[in-house]
Amino acid sequence: MSDVAREMGVSPGTLYGYVESKEALFWVLVDRGLDEDPPALPEVLPIKTPEWSRVLGRLREQVHNEIWLPSLAGALKDLTVEPEDPAAELEHVVGELYDLYTRTRLWTDVLEASSPSVPDLSDLYYGEVRRRILGKLNAYLGARIGSGALHSEVAPLQVALFVAETVTLFARRRHRFLMGPAWGFSEEQVRDGCVRLVCDGLVRPS
Repeated sequence: MSDVAREMGVSPGTLYGYVESKEALFWVLVDRGLDEDPPALPEVLPIKTPEWSRVLGRLREQVHNEIWLPSLAGALKDLTVEPEDPAAELEHVVGELYDLYTRTRLWTDVLEASSPSVPDLSDLYYGEVRRRILGKLNAYLGARIGSGALHSEVAPLQVALFVAETVTLFARRRHRFLMGPAWGFSEEQVRDGCVRLVCDGLVRPS
């Protein structure tokens, strides 16, 4: 809590006036971390420490409601149906993944940083979120590469890992390394460049 207070530029006593513990602060981040608008202050302060089961329940609720990729889900409904434009389909899939990682960046950063010391969080983040996304990407890419709609000489799971990690780097982790506007690129340029680079390596040459 003292580290958080120092980063915020307030005294620990001020921080404890809003949340009674680091677990309560974690709850606020979990509960409100995906809200687009700044959260309103509750009527009663400080915010109390919740039961851990409530925190995990809220996390699973958010995973179910917020971690969705409609273009990928649409393609997976019937992989025997070949797309009219495989390149456009892939671009939609990768672009939506980029947008998801961007929208959930701070929320995901908190889960990722906390997972090593909290097994329940590790199981949820790596088991229920990342593995599920990789599994869907693997199924999609395996079908499209197998049919010849997309092109790759490596295993689909390796391709899925490459896609997921490359998008993660540009959408999330680059913010820790002063990339983006500090290097003269707009957010739109970074997104478009990432999607284009990933897709160009998988589209079968004409």
